Amino acid sequence: MTDKGVMFDSGEFSGLTSEEGIRAVGRKLESMGKGKPTVTWHLRDWTVSRQRYWGAPIPMVHCKVCGTVPVPEEQLPVLLPQDVKEYKPKGKSPLASVESFINTTCPVCGEPAERDPDTMDTFVCSSWYYLRYPDARLDSAPFDREHLKELFPVHQYVGGPEHAMGHLIYSRFFGKVAKDEGWFPYEEPFSRLIHQGIILNKGERMSKSKGNTVAPEPVLERVGSDVLRCYLMFSGDYTQGGDWSEGGISGIERFVARVWRLGMAVSMSTVNIEEAVPRDVERRLHQTIQAVGNDLQAFAFNTQLARLMELTNAIYSWVGSDLKGVTKSAAKVQTIETLIKLIAPSAPHLAEELWHQFGHETTVFDAAWPEFDAEKAKADTVTIAVQINGKLRDTFEAAAGATKDELEKLALDLEKVKSQLEGKELVKVIVVAGKIVNLVVKG
Repeated sequence: MTDKGVMFDSGEFSGLTSEEGIRAVGRKLESMGKGKPTVTWHLRDWTVSRQRYWGAPIPMVHCKVCGTVPVPEEQLPVLLPQDVKEYKPKGKSPLASVESFINTTCPVCGEPAERDPDTMDTFVCSSWYYLRYPDARLDSAPFDREHLKELFPVHQYVGGPEHAMGHLIYSRFFGKVAKDEGWFPYEEPFSRLIHQGIILNKGERMSKSKGNTVAPEPVLERVGSDVLRCYLMFSGDYTQGGDWSEGGISGIERFVARVWRLGMAVSMSTVNIEEAVPRDVERRLHQTIQAVGNDLQAFAFNTQLARLMELTNAIYSWVGSDLKGVTKSAAKVQTIETLIKLIAPSAPHLAEELWHQFGHETTVFDAAWPEFDAEKAKADTVTIAVQINGKLRDTFEAAAGATKDELEKLALDLEKVKSQLEGKELVKVIVVAGKIVNLVVKG
């Protein structure tokens, strides 16, 4: 149990909330001399220096008179020397042996001094580099404060569970320090966190040391990057991961091929006609626009691909499953171009090729995302369940906007319902519009 609650079967502590109980148990243990309350911090002391050549030099000078002194801003950055003969540490950092680098003067008193021979752990750089991204060519400061206001906070941070106790927590630490110093305008650098799942191989995490990694190149050469990309998206919940298997990749390969053949057939057709989008295809199209947009925001890549498969099937039922004698129309072109836009985040190469096949000179990724029309997405009919005393007895189709009175009449006219009501008293009718009709009877 990790949620908050109330303690029970806990003697004198029964009835206390979990927060109160934690404090009370802590006080009790401390009074008995058997323990005491303590806090475990995820943010721990961090050794940022290392005895290596590769890395950012630590911009500090050690002076016998002034002590440890920071390198003045006008002398930054401190660059690694090029005249290094030995890169391996031998009880001291490799830079300690490079006199042209180590020997310097104190920026405070001007006396001889030494630079710090260590370099910073790469974790230091990776914990604040996100602040550098907005203006990587800025050479007068690490970042532009005004520019950060335009681009932060980062909308989405993606990382595995191990990131949360490493990169993420120290990145937040740097952001908060920068905020306190007036350099960063936000309390948090990242608005939202999603953990990706781990891909396993026969139940074990892939690792070079175990020799159980799966190289993508053979799969890419066989089916292409779009198929592999879609297969990884479709194989399970993004946040859960799963065991690697190529068992279902042929199904994704067929789906991608179907979209390609559909787009090519319509784009190359020389027979132009005038027609409207069939109502069932139009409804499916707008339902898909809404659902795929929501799924992509939620990183539900598997379900958005399933919806695209359903939309593709609906378009095939309109165009013709065998694609023989395919005609072209403004309605078909617009519908398939919408499909191309929707599939672009999942199969970018497929989408780009088809987009140009339809005569566009700019990239599909510059095109506006399709707009969802709630009215067009509405179902014309809905399935209504009929219950008698809470047990399902039948279902029927009704107009989506049918009133409660209309639904009640349709339910009572059903033969199965009539037979169930024979010899019984109808006490009450409960109608939930668009969903259910519940009949309460006696006898």
